[in-house]
Amino acid sequence: MANFPDIAVCSGFTEADIGNRLMETSSAGYTMIRGRGTAVKKEFILDWKLMTSADKNTLQSFFNTYYGQSFIFTHPETGIDYTVCFQEDKLNFKYKAKNRWLLTLKLKEM
Repeated sequence: MANFPDIAVCSGFTEADIGNRLMETSSAGYTMIRGRGTAVKKEFILDWKLMTSADKNTLQSFFNTYYGQSFIFTHPETGIDYTVCFQEDKLNFKYKAKNRWLLTLKLKEM
């Protein structure tokens, strides 16, 4: 399994726990909730305010190669490895300055 590329550390990082449940509304209007499993999964949101063009190219190549597959992401603070996938179908790079890019990337634990 591939590892997330070795690029500059992100400038912002958000971690969230995501419950695993299904909510349905019956024909009588009652809301029914049931668990799909017991495991709570993680979501990671990484922000780069001034990503270099070299790191942008590395990440684009990784995305194009491993989109739709799982890979290993190492938590930047704890060093714990998580099996994740890209949560969105695209990478939105915004040009900020010469050879510098803005990016927000969402990863979801598998």
